[in-house]
Amino acid sequence: MRRDSGAEHSSVRDEKRFWSRIWKLNVLPKVRNFVWRACKDILPTWANLYRRKVPIDPLCSICGLTDETVGHALWECPLARNVWAVARGRLQKCVATAQSIFLLVRDLEEKFTGEELEAWATVAWAIWNARNRYCFEDKQTQPADILQGAMNLLQDYQRLSRHMAEPSWTWGGTTRSAPEGTVHYTCFSLFNCTFFKPNGYS
Repeated sequence: MRRDSGAEHSSVRDEKRFWSRIWKLNVLPKVRNFVWRACKDILPTWANLYRRKVPIDPLCSICGLTDETVGHALWECPLARNVWAVARGRLQKCVATAQSIFLLVRDLEEKFTGEELEAWATVAWAIWNARNRYCFEDKQTQPADILQGAMNLLQDYQRLSRHMAEPSWTWGGTTRSAPEGTVHYTCFSLFNCTFFKPNGYS
């Protein structure tokens, strides 16, 4: 009994450590949220919608080989596999199947550096968006373009994050320090924009 209890506590600690690392990834907040939704199997794939009694065909509309589960959409589908095939590093040498995306991400989290995990998360998010464009807008994006777009987005976000962490900015060739008490607001949509809001303003 004590041994079983110890194993259970260890499992809880491991999962807590896993989620702590996921939420600390230096990626766009919507990418972190996407990884959480993928691991919890609540992305609106055809298979998930079908399981919730939505009257649709659960078969993958891209390859037609099997039901569109989260693991299939992000890892096993030819669209996803073609994107991962052009990625560099250890992503090309990972397991080919993903019956559970949560177990796959747990495995990657144990093997990958922070930078590799951030790249994986952003590329997976980009694959999901490319699938949606194909299914709903009939727009096909080449694997290399999906990968490059994801990496550019990640690099731009991390570059801006580093810039925002510095208490100064450049204006007209002159570097100026931010006024004391300045609060920085950053919004990320199609374009990056930054607002400086001194204390005392609502």
